Amino acid sequence: MIIIVTHEHGGFDKYSQEIAKRVKAKPFHSKRYFNEETLPEFLERLSRCDDVVHITNQNFARFAGVLKHPFIITVHDLIRNFYDFDGESPAEQMWLKLDEHFIKRARAIIAVSEFTKSELISRLGVPEERITVVHNGLDVATLNPSGPSFHSRYILAVGSERPRKNLKRLVEALSLVRRKHPDLFLVKVGEVGRDPIFAHSWRESAKQFGVPVDLVGKVSEEDLACWYRGAVMLTFPSLMEGFGMPPTEAMACGCPVVVSDIPASHEIVGEAGIYVNPESVESIAEGVEQMLLERERFIPLGLRRAKLFSWNEAARRVQEVYNKVEDDLSRKTRADYA
Repeated sequence: MIIIVTHEHGGFDKYSQEIAKRVKAKPFHSKRYFNEETLPEFLERLSRCDDVVHITNQNFARFAGVLKHPFIITVHDLIRNFYDFDGESPAEQMWLKLDEHFIKRARAIIAVSEFTKSELISRLGVPEERITVVHNGLDVATLNPSGPSFHSRYILAVGSERPRKNLKRLVEALSLVRRKHPDLFLVKVGEVGRDPIFAHSWRESAKQFGVPVDLVGKVSEEDLACWYRGAVMLTFPSLMEGFGMPPTEAMACGCPVVVSDIPASHEIVGEAGIYVNPESVESIAEGVEQMLLERERFIPLGLRRAKLFSWNEAARRVQEVYNKVEDDLSRKTRADYA
């Protein structure tokens, strides 16, 4: 078994790195983004893989055509394929269609949530029996309520800056909340992402609405835990997610969460957070106001909920998928020689 391990700084990369540490598979190290010069070398290396390959994110499915052996794929979400939040270019739309083609050809599919599983079935027609749901995990050695924290009256947002993360509505909502709580400000942790135009746009909105924003950028996991521990709350009003790591990380650090009323959030957060309509500025503001009043009640609920997510357990479940695929292929080989 070979597992692709990517080395950027997003959730897909974290997943590949954490699973690779814990399963019986040979790591295939790679970047996640390529250009005209680096892509041919990657494809040539991939074509030489002499075993079953675990493709660890759905946007590498497009490269599966060079593989000589069956493959397993983890699908985190199908958001870019079927929800036009980010305005994909025609060239990228073509690549996404290629991803869909090869996802359907995978020997087994790992979905990071029941919501993603339902999307695979309804939108791509993948048979349910080929899909195994394995939730993402947490690094509890770092992401926990004990340890240093940053102390200010800040509300935290974590993740990339793209339209579906809904940062424009968030800052407008916070402008309403600040009428009663003028000491509150927003801390945004994470890289800009693939859409610098939107990043500039929402930041300008924050200035227009008079919401102070501290743009922290990329941080270590140790510093991220400090930001979670010190925050009044995490706000995560995303329009769509396949899983959503920040709420689980926040809960593990004792930071209460305000999240979108979308399927993935309910699956991950359960009763441990406050839900808002991500398309309503007023609903987001009301959720923040409610959490200001009830945060002490939600902190222990979140800590208990976070215990459901473990990289060790996730890797155990992934290993079970590996074992099943290898057993099935072994039986097929024996049958071919019978």
